[in-house]
Amino acid sequence: MKIFDLHCDTIFECETGKKELYKNDLQVDLQKMKKGEAFAQCFAIFLDQKSCEEMHVSPYERYRQLYGYLLKELAKNSSLISQARNGKEILENEVEGKISAIVTVEGGEVLEGNLGRLDDLYQDGVRLMTLTWNYENEIGYPHEVGGGLKNFGFETVLRMNELGMVVDVSHLSDEGFWDVIRTTNKPIVASHSCARSICDNSRNLTDEMMRAIGEQGGVIGLNYFCEFLNKIERNSTCEMVMEHAKQIVRCAGIESLALGSDFDGIEGSLEWKDYAGIQMVIDYLHREFTYDQLEKICFKNAMRIFA
Repeated sequence: MKIFDLHCDTIFECETGKKELYKNDLQVDLQKMKKGEAFAQCFAIFLDQKSCEEMHVSPYERYRQLYGYLLKELAKNSSLISQARNGKEILENEVEGKISAIVTVEGGEVLEGNLGRLDDLYQDGVRLMTLTWNYENEIGYPHEVGGGLKNFGFETVLRMNELGMVVDVSHLSDEGFWDVIRTTNKPIVASHSCARSICDNSRNLTDEMMRAIGEQGGVIGLNYFCEFLNKIERNSTCEMVMEHAKQIVRCAGIESLALGSDFDGIEGSLEWKDYAGIQMVIDYLHREFTYDQLEKICFKNAMRIFA
């Protein structure tokens, strides 16, 4: 089963750890992706305000550093992977036997309060932006803080709709989430989140939130982090993933469940270890879901959003 994954932090980890995308000791590299039957991967350019301050660079300057690193790695491995900016290019890459790399941004502070920056990001090929990480920014507030979108946040959502850039509500506060739902005129994504009714963590989505995403045609990428799957255990299992998958489908529908691994951004052990073992999860999900349903979960639902 080919895999379209909505979120990983591999680029940040590779760049800071001076590792290569082709082969490394992380959860994602090109060899592992080939084994796991990767179809398309959203590579998040992760912006941590604290690390930006320590490096004495602005969030936008840090974005340019990480984006430049990603382009170099794609160029070095052009026979295996290529950037895709739309559904047509994803399919063209598949015909050529290549994985598609979709550039995303985690942290709306990259805009630094300048709406015109969205146009710059779009020209770079950024097709999804997670509005906040774990800190307040010009757009709004994170899940642990609370508070709705700021005026600039409303403007950002509408401009992203106009450009064709997917609005990602993972990490966003509950109030901010509902502001996005009331504002957006395009389907939204929670790229790497789970079900709060299964695991009570503020990073997860309530049943009402998942229902709202489903009703407007959006997608939820299921996160593999143990603390979002089950607060008690320090390891993630296929059974935990199954429980969240079933709850997302119950609330949002089969058309709204996708995969959002959060590889290289999560702690704890995984039963399937890394990207190379992801088909173990899919085989387990096959106990509950039909082959046609698995196609939707693994790649078709995410593809619909980006196409």
